[in-house]
Amino acid sequence: MYTTTHLILILVLLTSLVQCPGGSGGGRGSSGRSNRGSSRSSGRGSALCFSIECGPLELLFSLFVVIVLMGVLVCLVMACCYQCTSGKPSQVNEDFIRQGSLNYHDYEKYPFETGIWSFRYYQYDKWHGPYRVSLTFDRSLGKVTGQGTDDVGIFTIDGIFSSENFRLALTQIYEAETGDPTENLGHTSTIQLTWNSNNNQFEGTCRSKPGLPSVPLSSEDEMALVANGGLISTITSSEKSIRKTSQSIGIACREKGLLHLN
Repeated sequence: MYTTTHLILILVLLTSLVQCPGGSGGGRGSSGRSNRGSSRSSGRGSALCFSIECGPLELLFSLFVVIVLMGVLVCLVMACCYQCTSGKPSQVNEDFIRQGSLNYHDYEKYPFETGIWSFRYYQYDKWHGPYRVSLTFDRSLGKVTGQGTDDVGIFTIDGIFSSENFRLALTQIYEAETGDPTENLGHTSTIQLTWNSNNNQFEGTCRSKPGLPSVPLSSEDEMALVANGGLISTITSSEKSIRKTSQSIGIACREKGLLHLN
């Protein structure tokens, strides 16, 4: 509503300014010409001019004002579109959760439970975490929200999930000026996870900058098992029989060569 009101005001202002000055008309002789000239002079001082009677400076000034107003109008329209679509999940995330995951779950357990979850991620050649994040799952809408804190800063979570394909797509938004000032740029990360019933955890990828390749948790020595309220273990080839307990999220966010997330 606030943005729409501004759009209407800009349109009204643009309509009132973009008009040519009119003459007073009707008179004969020198007095009539004088009146028309006086009217044109006063009109040029109060409105934009695009007629052949306008001088070069008047025409250039009028064009400049119109370009500025149109630029403001375009910015407002873009802001309105962003405001209307900011709460909707991206098409990339929607496509991700629709994909099948037959090799990653056996349907024995429903993993989307509201509560405190633990997660860790891999970056700069080392594991970070574990950290805790509060997640709330809305089964009727297929949406998830939450909040948490890690070594970068305070963040909020907004995402979607599929109870059929056992997939979870999250948008992680960091609150600027919290945590590590060299890492926290108020950026947004996209996290896409798939439930792995063998490891009793979600596993997947993290991308915090458009265009960067996502790196999956593919090899066993890169997988993380984070047990809520218990010990934290990293699964290696010699620890395949480790006991799986509680819910967890294993996230790979490897972005070599980057100094900052943005």
